Amino acid sequence: MEVLILRINKITEIKAGIFKNLSKLNQLYLRENPNLTTLNPKAFYDLPSLEYLDLSQTGITEIKAGTFENLPKLNRLTFQNHPNLVIRYIGFI
Repeated sequence: MEVLILRINKITEIKAGIFKNLSKLNQLYLRENPNLTTLNPKAFYDLPSLEYLDLSQTGITEIKAGTFENLPKLNRLTFQNHPNLVIRYIGFI
């Protein structure tokens, strides 16, 4: 699988290991999940091929340090419509 679109669902949390069998995934769309408020810092750890991540229009208010550390190919990260988003130190920025 290369593209996973999970927009407009009732997702509330992304736990560590949830994507462990999707190492070839290069695009992940989690946008338009307003109940998505929690990202485990290791949630995307198993996605070494991920190039694009869309977290727009979710309920996320904080991105913890280390959340994007194991994403060597990530080149586009989208956070549209997050007026209260707090981003802790993220290594690739």
